[in-house]
Amino acid sequence: MNTRTWLVLSAMFLLLAVSACGTQNMGAADNPNREAARFSLNVWDESYVGGASAQDFSVRTEDQGDSVLVDVNVAGAQDLKALYFDLAYDPAIYRPMVVEPTKAMGDKGNLLQLTWLKERGKVYHGQVITNYEWRKGLTGDATVAQVLFLKQPAVNNRTISAIGPPVANSSSTTLAWDSGTSTLSWLYFNTGDYDQNGEVNIADLTPLGADFLESVAPATFPIDGHLSAVDGDGNGELNIADLTPIGANFQANALGGYNIYESLAATDAPSTATGPNGAGASLTGSVAFADATGIPADVRKAFSFVVGAPVPNVFYWVRPTDGTGDGIASNLVGGNPANAPVLAILNPPGTGNGTPGSPYICDVTTDFQFTLTDPVDGDVSADTTNTVWSANPVPPGSGAFTQASPTLWNFNDAFTGTVTISASYNGTPSNPSSISLRINPIVTGGLEIYPDPADTDWPAISPIDLGTGHDNPYFVLPNDDTTEYSFKADDDPDTVGPSGTPVDVTTLTWTAFPAPFLVSWVTEGTFTSNTFTNAYIVAQDPDTNTSNHVYVERHNLP
Repeated sequence: MNTRTWLVLSAMFLLLAVSACGTQNMGAADNPNREAARFSLNVWDESYVGGASAQDFSVRTEDQGDSVLVDVNVAGAQDLKALYFDLAYDPAIYRPMVVEPTKAMGDKGNLLQLTWLKERGKVYHGQVITNYEWRKGLTGDATVAQVLFLKQPAVNNRTISAIGPPVANSSSTTLAWDSGTSTLSWLYFNTGDYDQNGEVNIADLTPLGADFLESVAPATFPIDGHLSAVDGDGNGELNIADLTPIGANFQANALGGYNIYESLAATDAPSTATGPNGAGASLTGSVAFADATGIPADVRKAFSFVVGAPVPNVFYWVRPTDGTGDGIASNLVGGNPANAPVLAILNPPGTGNGTPGSPYICDVTTDFQFTLTDPVDGDVSADTTNTVWSANPVPPGSGAFTQASPTLWNFNDAFTGTVTISASYNGTPSNPSSISLRINPIVTGGLEIYPDPADTDWPAISPIDLGTGHDNPYFVLPNDDTTEYSFKADDDPDTVGPSGTPVDVTTLTWTAFPAPFLVSWVTEGTFTSNTFTNAYIVAQDPDTNTSNHVYVERHNLP
């Protein structure tokens, strides 16, 4: 299944599942009708940022023949700057296509929004005004969002994410050991949990909206600051790309605290993110998430644990837990420093320092040479018997990186994200235990639609104006409503136009918003239109990846 979804500047995004939150004033619309009764609206308490309030929320429906438009309405709003809701529907009757905010909360260019359509029977949506602390919110009554459903059964998607503690490499913390005070300390890492409440959900949009476009690039934010926690891709800028980490970890990550383990053997640490501890490991203690220090609006949360009776030369590590299982382990600390080999990288890049919090930033074409030096045996880098090299994470079956030699690592186009290289000699991990590299992503996958270049009915238009926004729509100028316009599709939404692997348009579900714009779909991907402005075409593939919007305005010739 293709999990990559198309991001547009308006922040349309397909999100992973969201956990239950508070409700406020649920109910049907004024003048309730049979159609509206089939939808149940749940507005989250997290909508009321900055002291906002509302008297009531409701839904109202408009039957459009083959589709139904659901308006989400608010009454008595006071300075409403955010809206988070889930909308229940009957998946045997309806298939959700898009959620679109109205202009009631301001210009759409000043809104961040996230939508998740993959749970059969429920739509999740959030929208927040960017930099809302110095912008006015909505006051009064208005329709704040619209949800378009087709009158056909929803696709049989998974209903909920597998919930558990974080296992991604980016959620691994760096443990520190103060032998003088016998204190272990570490920072909170849970990629996508921008409000640092222990779970990744739709409300994590709020911290991103609050500081949207803050930047220190090409550097990175201080690792112990709150902006670092919100910068999900770690590129030193809070932007639209930081929606992706929320989606990638949505509700899959739940954290109730940390378990602290110890062993005299470094090999008892887990070898994989979800692997078990070794037989010689023992649970030293636990720290509850509620015991974290630090205010999320100011700093990244921090934890500490005092070891009551430390054993000389013992190794320690911590793992996040949801109460039933453990997540990705931290680095090892302790042990006998005199026995630890030293891992180093030759000619490191100029950015970062090689730690998980500040990885070396490099291109996918870069090759890296590492050395491992043992305090007794010297350079053991090429010792294939006693030296063990590893990389985490390893994308299954991707061939994303290879060892050209025991110490030379090559990366190819299949790998993106952060990888941590580790080494040990005779079972003893190096000190430092690993070096982290963030590979600049090469984006693939997703769904893009664009006018068929072979269709001469489309107007000639420059490559930068491909109808992807309100400011640059296609102006269709027939003097009748019989002219047909055809689309093409591919899987490369990050390069406008025909640059990716072609996608068969007949496998897609197409729709237009608003519906009156459309006269008919001649075939899938080919349409005729009415005279209309401010309309767009959107498609959805069988995996419910939603495409970019292609905006079209139809005007009759004078």
